Amino acid sequence: MKKFKKFCLVFVLIIILPVAFLFGGCGSAPYVTGFSFSRRVGNVDEYVVSYSDGTTSTFQVENGVNGTNGTNGENITLRSIFLDLVELGKYQDTEADYLTFISDYLSFSKTESIQQSVVSALNSAVNIYSEFPVIENQNGYYVNDTLVSCGAGVIYKMESEYSYVLTNNHVVYEQKSQTSNKLASKVTLFQYGANPNFSKEDANFGRYPTVTYSPSAVTCEIVGTSITYDLAVLKVKTALLLANNSTAKAVTIADDYSVAERVFAIGNPEGDNTSVTEGIVSVESEYIKMDAVDGSEVVYRVLRTDSAVNGGNSGGGLFNSDGELIGIVNAKLIDEEIDNMAYALPVDNIVKVADNIIFNYQNRKINSPVKATVLKFGFSSKYYPDNSKAIFTPSSVQIVDELIIESVNENSLASNMGLQAQDKITAIEINGVKHTITRAFQFSDWAITARPGDNIKIYVSRAGQEIECTDAANNGQLITANFETVK
Repeated sequence: MKKFKKFCLVFVLIIILPVAFLFGGCGSAPYVTGFSFSRRVGNVDEYVVSYSDGTTSTFQVENGVNGTNGTNGENITLRSIFLDLVELGKYQDTEADYLTFISDYLSFSKTESIQQSVVSALNSAVNIYSEFPVIENQNGYYVNDTLVSCGAGVIYKMESEYSYVLTNNHVVYEQKSQTSNKLASKVTLFQYGANPNFSKEDANFGRYPTVTYSPSAVTCEIVGTSITYDLAVLKVKTALLLANNSTAKAVTIADDYSVAERVFAIGNPEGDNTSVTEGIVSVESEYIKMDAVDGSEVVYRVLRTDSAVNGGNSGGGLFNSDGELIGIVNAKLIDEEIDNMAYALPVDNIVKVADNIIFNYQNRKINSPVKATVLKFGFSSKYYPDNSKAIFTPSSVQIVDELIIESVNENSLASNMGLQAQDKITAIEINGVKHTITRAFQFSDWAITARPGDNIKIYVSRAGQEIECTDAANNGQLITANFETVK
């Protein structure tokens, strides 16, 4: 009979830090909300266009008498329809209004099955089993035992010799573990379709029971972990992945994601093999505060989804309808009055953290597992910007806020760069690539991609002017002392 611990970082109480929702105001120009065929009289078709302000307009199209051999029907273009609407006063004949018309007028929805996308994602999904040597109290006797926990993961990068797999830190960490770093003594993965069964010797005195897996099991090495970001990077031989699945591949990383986007989660609930659940993104970025696996308090930036997740989903991928990775599932809210409030670490953050860990592993010449390293700027700012607001368009919503410096530490990197209190950070530039900051979290997300020797600039708005700040004493380059390791 299986005995394991199911990991989804499931807490009865998750304290959600307050988030303000401000809705955009009215007053924008009417946009097209509908388009329908009205009637046909002889060779003339009449169409009705509906607008957001409740008004409608009609236009007529004279069809070619001989179908595709006629001329009238062939000459109808999107531009001609636009000009008809210009005559009706709905748009101005400008390039900007034409682009607005196209955005308002043309829309489509995917009606095809997402089966192909799920199949593609399954080639990158894995189920993970972690072993921890523990000492259990059994009827008053302390006995050596091996705890097996289950979670999920995704293949992040595939190279000729080795591949890297991502999962949550809490999938490979156990506070009761007798290992010196509390990490798993052994991590094993199974790919989709493989039999995940395992057996364990009975607990006994003197040694920890041995766990035996089915032949399709693949042993992993823990490359690096981060409690701060709840991420772990594993390494596995590529040949072993391909031996079990010749079409195994690294996940495709999504460029972006948005509220109301259709998504599906792939995980290993109850440790009983792969499960796929579907939902949408309900919040694209928020913060949750909880106790981490080491007992410390942590705050994670996450996206929220109503996709059903359960114990064992932790570390598994959250994918969009094209099968592209948008997050790593790491938590859910449990309450008898709450259904389907699950959280995932956003892809724009986990990719940066994963690359940071892999860089440290490959370049720091120290034994794994390694940790993530971040820049120590030495300034403080408000954790939650007070001026967060939403910008709505007919098909999307975007939240923006500001990052305002409150104070700067003496002799810090921020001080050396000339940053001052009340500066609003507008962009960060790393090695000549400038990243505009429209959300406060974007600054720290980009900062984690910096490495010693990189050239860095920070742009701030000060007294209505944009100021370029750099560490002139070090020729704008980052030195090792600028970095610190995070747990």
